[in-house]
Amino acid sequence: MKKIFIIITLLALTLNIKTVNAEGELNCNNYLKYGSTGRQVKILQEELNQTMKCNLNVDGIIGPKTNNCILKFQEKYNLEKDGIVGPITCKRLNQRYSIETNKNYVVVIGKKGTEVYVRSLPNIKPETIVGTVKQGDILRVYETLNIDGTTWYRTFINQYGTVYIHGDYAMKNAIVIDIDNQQLTYYSNKKQIMSVPVITGLKYVSDTPKGKYVLSPNNKRRNQVLSGQTKYGEYYQKNVTYWMPFITERGIGLHDASWRVMDDFTKTKYIEDGSQGCVNMRPADARRLYESITAATYVIVK
Repeated sequence: MKKIFIIITLLALTLNIKTVNAEGELNCNNYLKYGSTGRQVKILQEELNQTMKCNLNVDGIIGPKTNNCILKFQEKYNLEKDGIVGPITCKRLNQRYSIETNKNYVVVIGKKGTEVYVRSLPNIKPETIVGTVKQGDILRVYETLNIDGTTWYRTFINQYGTVYIHGDYAMKNAIVIDIDNQQLTYYSNKKQIMSVPVITGLKYVSDTPKGKYVLSPNNKRRNQVLSGQTKYGEYYQKNVTYWMPFITERGIGLHDASWRVMDDFTKTKYIEDGSQGCVNMRPADARRLYESITAATYVIVK
């Protein structure tokens, strides 16, 4: 088998055949620039979102926003600022993406109240308590320990230093909706899967309720009509493709908002043009989240 692999490799080099990278990795044999389209561009946009937090729509087209993000990446890492993702920019981007995606995180989930103890040692003795963290806080995991059947995570918090949090209060699968920053971040198996802009409930009128909820995959629905009456007495009806309710008794959930334009998704839009309590998402983001949720997942609105 080893001899066959060597022969194939030599043939590829002799015939100048370009090797193809593994699925999901940016192929550095390509040159991607303004106007480029396709699967590789989607991978590029995913990597830029992870490394530069550009919140690009992963549509497979290098338009103005993707091009600007490429330029910012090149500037940050002292590369030629030409907007072209050739071998040098590609290699650097793959390296940064690998570093980012290898990070592990957990989300703080309080069982009683919203604060959870962090400790100097991985045990529940009172004298090990050094401080608290809030529900919805995101902690970087540097080590996972299993002590007498109990999971502990070692993390680092500026004001406390190296501390430990009990596994019962730190979830590796969770969706965090940050109202102040109008941002949704989804973690699965301790990995950050996506971090995208959203529009929550109209401020002071139909705020998205803060708290801890559970999104069940059994409640997900395709092609739903959402209707109701606003607090001003007006009736509304919206067609959505991806419906993910997390407060089922009140009809509040996550969904695509195709009636909104891309520029709507800012940090201030919800103040004057928010939703009726649901979390509006860009269609591509809603589709990705909908397809990713396969098990019951905590939703923290903070």
